[in-house]
Amino acid sequence: MSEDYYRLYIKSFPFQNAKHPQNWFRDGYYRLQAHGYEYLGWQLLLPPHPDAEHYIADLTLPAPDEQRDFDALMASLYTLCIDSLNIAELKKLVPVEQRRTLASKDTLACFLEILSDRQAALRDYCYFMLELHRLRRASPAYRKSSNYPQIADDFGVDNRSLQKVFAGILTQASALVSYFFSLVTSRTLGEKTLEKRSGD
Repeated sequence: MSEDYYRLYIKSFPFQNAKHPQNWFRDGYYRLQAHGYEYLGWQLLLPPHPDAEHYIADLTLPAPDEQRDFDALMASLYTLCIDSLNIAELKKLVPVEQRRTLASKDTLACFLEILSDRQAALRDYCYFMLELHRLRRASPAYRKSSNYPQIADDFGVDNRSLQKVFAGILTQASALVSYFFSLVTSRTLGEKTLEKRSGD
């Protein structure tokens, strides 16, 4: 990440002094899971597939210079925070005609459009999710993408230790999960669908 990005979007988050950012993330993630059904009747983040249940337990800082560890952890974080978004339930919050326009969009694009429709304040979380999406899709596992070096440089992969880079990313992921929790508990996503409201 650039110095400006690091200063504005990581140092400013309330978790930046945590010695173990993976613990902040796990605590927030499990708290979100514990309250999803209570407030919504469904989970905003779908539980990991049985084959991926180890992702949350394995989430820790990578070895300082192990790119393979870093890439695996980024894949896990992406799966937990973005791929697991419960798009099927989220689509029920918008009119049927709008759902058709979402059919061709990926998970993140659907989520951002639905939240925009609900007038939920995304603030810096939108930027972080887009950057996480770009980094994951352009990681060494996706070598077909020629822009990986630029994206990696934006996150500071080439000029900071991988531990520090991932700690910063994990810090923001913790803030993102906390934001998800606020969406759930404020019932921003729990109101009746537009069809039901129009039929009342």
